[in-house]
Amino acid sequence: IALALFALASVSAQTIESFEGTGVPSVYAATNGSLSLDANRYRMDAKALRFDWTSPGAAMTVTQSITGVGTARGFAAWVYLDAAMPGKQLTFQFSKSGTVRRQFTVNADFTGWQPVLVNFSSHTTSVSSSTSFDQWKIVMPATVASGSMWRDGVFFSGASTPDQLAGDRQLPFVNPTQDDHWA
Repeated sequence: IALALFALASVSAQTIESFEGTGVPSVYAATNGSLSLDANRYRMDAKALRFDWTSPGAAMTVTQSITGVGTARGFAAWVYLDAAMPGKQLTFQFSKSGTVRRQFTVNADFTGWQPVLVNFSSHTTSVSSSTSFDQWKIVMPATVASGSMWRDGVFFSGASTPDQLAGDRQLPFVNPTQDDHWA
């Protein structure tokens, strides 16, 4: 966790979305579920975004322009699950004009807050060389009928993301040869 906090602190000059407004930002939408701000579970400041899904494969979608996400750029967020889903995965997809350009999965076998720190150039499945997106989403497991997930501290790196990130049981593809796991 210390490395995760360092990584977030090292990019603090950039914008980190922490959901402190009075309502869900208009760029967020839910498919087969609902979104709300929650002051009971949060990682940064006093609120987090809560997604309650009601059908397998539901998604939380964010429509916003993201440019310059090329070599050594990354994505960081905190994700909270109140119930572990052993053997299941959350799929993070980044799209341009309706076509998925990059994606990665997070094993959902955890409860509490999980840092998600991913370098786009080396930790995602690349469908194209595109370095800009107009939408990204988190897709819930296709075999889990309902549940809740919270997100906080979302950040797209405009500067280098540390290459020394270490994975864990939820992100085993992140530098798998490193043995100093941070969670």
